[in-house]
Amino acid sequence: KAARGLEALLESDIPKKKRCAVHFLSGEISYTLRDYGKAAKEFKDAGKRDDEKLYRDEAEAGYIMALESSGRDGDASKEWIKWEKKYPDSPFLQEVLVARAWNALRRDLPSEAERTIGDLAARFPWMSTDARVVQAKATISYIRGDYDETIALLSKIRQNAGMLYLGALAFEAQGVPLKAAAHYREVVERFPHSPLRDPAMLAKANIFLHSGAYKSAAEEMERVVAEASRADIRGEAMLRKAASIVLDGDAEEGTNQLRSVTAAYAGTDIAARAQFMLGEILFGEERYEEAIVEFNQVLARYFEHKLAPRAQYRIGRSLEALDRRADATSTYQAVVAGYPLSPESPAAAYLAGVGLLELGRPATAAPYFQIVLDRYSRNDSTGAIVFANEDHRELVEASLCLLELSYHRTGNLGQLSGAPHMMLQKMPPSKSPWRAYALLIDADALAAQARYPETETMLEQLLDEFPDHSIAVPATRLLAWTYAQQGQDDLAIKTEEQMLARYAAYGDQVNLSTAYFNKANILFNRKDYEEAGTAYDEFLRRFPDHPKRLQALYRAGLCYQRLDQAGDAVDRWEALVASDSTAEIAELAWIRAGDLYFRADHYEDAKRCYEGLLEHFAGSQAASLGMLRIAQCEYNAGKDEEALKLYSDVMNRFPNSQYAVEAERGMELALYRLGQREDGSKVLTELVERYPTSSFAADAQFEIAMRSYDAERYEEAAEEFRRVVSQFPGFSAADRAHYLMAEAYRLAGLIRDAELSYEQFLTFFPESEFRPMVHFYLGSIRFEKGEYLRAAIDFTGIIDGEAPLDISAAALFNMALCRRMLGEPEQARESLERYRKEYSANDERAVDIAYQLGDIHEKAGRTAEAIEEYKRAAAAKPAEPLLTELHYRIGFCREQLEDLDGALASYRRARKAADKKNDFRLLAVARCAAIYEQQENYKGALAAYRDLIENATDPELVVAAQERASQLETFVQ
Repeated sequence: KAARGLEALLESDIPKKKRCAVHFLSGEISYTLRDYGKAAKEFKDAGKRDDEKLYRDEAEAGYIMALESSGRDGDASKEWIKWEKKYPDSPFLQEVLVARAWNALRRDLPSEAERTIGDLAARFPWMSTDARVVQAKATISYIRGDYDETIALLSKIRQNAGMLYLGALAFEAQGVPLKAAAHYREVVERFPHSPLRDPAMLAKANIFLHSGAYKSAAEEMERVVAEASRADIRGEAMLRKAASIVLDGDAEEGTNQLRSVTAAYAGTDIAARAQFMLGEILFGEERYEEAIVEFNQVLARYFEHKLAPRAQYRIGRSLEALDRRADATSTYQAVVAGYPLSPESPAAAYLAGVGLLELGRPATAAPYFQIVLDRYSRNDSTGAIVFANEDHRELVEASLCLLELSYHRTGNLGQLSGAPHMMLQKMPPSKSPWRAYALLIDADALAAQARYPETETMLEQLLDEFPDHSIAVPATRLLAWTYAQQGQDDLAIKTEEQMLARYAAYGDQVNLSTAYFNKANILFNRKDYEEAGTAYDEFLRRFPDHPKRLQALYRAGLCYQRLDQAGDAVDRWEALVASDSTAEIAELAWIRAGDLYFRADHYEDAKRCYEGLLEHFAGSQAASLGMLRIAQCEYNAGKDEEALKLYSDVMNRFPNSQYAVEAERGMELALYRLGQREDGSKVLTELVERYPTSSFAADAQFEIAMRSYDAERYEEAAEEFRRVVSQFPGFSAADRAHYLMAEAYRLAGLIRDAELSYEQFLTFFPESEFRPMVHFYLGSIRFEKGEYLRAAIDFTGIIDGEAPLDISAAALFNMALCRRMLGEPEQARESLERYRKEYSANDERAVDIAYQLGDIHEKAGRTAEAIEEYKRAAAAKPAEPLLTELHYRIGFCREQLEDLDGALASYRRARKAADKKNDFRLLAVARCAAIYEQQENYKGALAAYRDLIENATDPELVVAAQERASQLETFVQ
């Protein structure tokens, strides 16, 4: 209304002096109404008509500020420079310098802003404490990564929405996400009309999403959708809410919400990402045909979007999963041709090459492998090959191997022995099988071209780098052939004999099948589960009727389980119980298969496995577990009445077992769900729901969680503690709540959730008193998973920190075990000796420590030290199986020192084991026989061989003992 009045006044006949003032006032009003174009014009007119120059400087400054507000910071910057030269003594100068500093910051020129603030402070010292100046300094510190300085500066002034938001960004960058969340929440609650309110809501929700707390993230995103005023923020929150639901395990609901997002925001970046996520979910669920439809929607509607090449690549992966190899290969070629610079292009090129090789088109495949090599490898200053990223090493090695294979299949051996041959020589050594096969292909091509010296060099390098790999057999044969081609027949024959002695001896000594089985066991013990699984499968394929077939099936299942290939694991265990459902190892197979089905929510299959367990092993300790799991299956399937009866049976049949406690908790949950019981938590829950922002809400929510925790309803407690952290990130006991949440998951047996919660704790609470315990439990979980390096790091942080004595001791011992598994025996020895010195040489770990030290010394060739440690372990009175092994190891070490009498004494002690078929006892018997023969004590040797004949389980060993006994009987007689 005032603006219209001024327009009418300007149209009338008023004096020039008043006309100038009216223009200035009109500019002020237009600026307030955010009509910056009109404001700039009015301020400019006011300055031109100010003949007396009373407020020309302010009018021109208003004009420049209007330019800034309309987004023309570059033009405004030039105008400020002119203004300052024109009005060097203006009382408005200090405001101009502040405006210039912020203008520089908006143009991402922090150095210029800093110089302007320095000029301001020198000319107007009192402005140093001005909130706008302090905020500008804090912004500069944030841009430069000095987050501590940012937070320190902001703490000196009364904070507005922008300062709180900047502080939240600094805390988040520091790795203190909960403090950041608390600041974002304060922006939302204190400044509801600020333009930063909606971004702050989304940023707070993002903290939980990025930390993996998906359920909390979904709840927070829902609040953003309901309360945000900006459509783009609501859309982003809808998308991330759907993603959080999917990541939390509810793919069906998440998919439905993603479809709503694609419909509501069609044609936008949000819809493109939602459409792609739909395809990813279906791909992850192995619904490949449906996934292809969704990915094609991305290509059809968002062809220019950055997700398009990824969608095309995913279509190829889906086609490949459907065994449509030719179509998949064409799709990969389309990715390379259509999006050559995309991140997916090298992977697509590799898979296109593989597909073309399988289709018998090696000449066409070769350029695709070359694309990978060109993208991910280069020469350093010395000419050696280095990788764009160490993660690309295996892909480069595979591509080089398959490039050589492509040239080999086309018969283009000259090209194979050119650039690829030179590149292979410059590649850094590795243990990759791709490198092994590349070396063999390269050597074969050189041999075919009669380049025998180079062939020998490549083969010797291969045998040196891969002495235990199966490829050593064809490599040795090719080497022998190369010698023969050069007329070196003696050397060729010698090489053949060495090969036979090395690789054929397995059949003479322990049977070739045992060699395969032992190789798989070694890989399994090294935690190399992928290769171990392959080795067990190869063993099963070659020896389908072997007596150890069931053990191989069971261990193969363990390998695939630890590789997160649950389907393959279950297949092996199902095959085991189908083959022999009553075998001793079948008990474990029933349990493990049932547990995997149970965790995958396949309750009918889980029940079938547990019922099989009860049918065949009703009298074992596992029966209580089977009954409990069946009850839990019924409960999770929503059959509460059946679950109650089964829980009751568990409690009645196994009243003092740990499963009775779980059954009691399960019964309580089932009764609660049926509406047959209530407790005090209901009142607290209502209070939290009615007064979510009150001062007592956080304490009430914490009390709800503690009641569930004290009642040992750990899963329920974990959920309640999670709400404490997500809803009240600034709560004084938030660290305790998060710690108890992780503990509740651990006590409930939900190890994956516990691990994630412990990791989040370390991110959220860098200074909490609970950190040592968190590191210990996290290290223990990682050790069980075979992540020994990460576990060692966790345990190391405890050892030298302020942790309870028992935790420090356990951490030191566990770290020693990690070092052993990591192939660092000397570091492990130092840790074990430190434990013995700092804690106790006679505690419950004394036997284990002495045994481990003895094994380390023995493997390092320190035989005398190994004997002393083994004797120390034996003196600590271990269980008989371990005592038998210790006597054998002492005897073996004495034999290495040529103390045959001492060795015999130790072997005799091992022979006294009650279990006549103990493996180490039988080894001791065999060594006694060998020493007796060496000493011409044929009677003693004959007795040892008869012992082996009677007790050995290996048919080959029995036959050998029988033959030797027959020969010795003539001497004894």
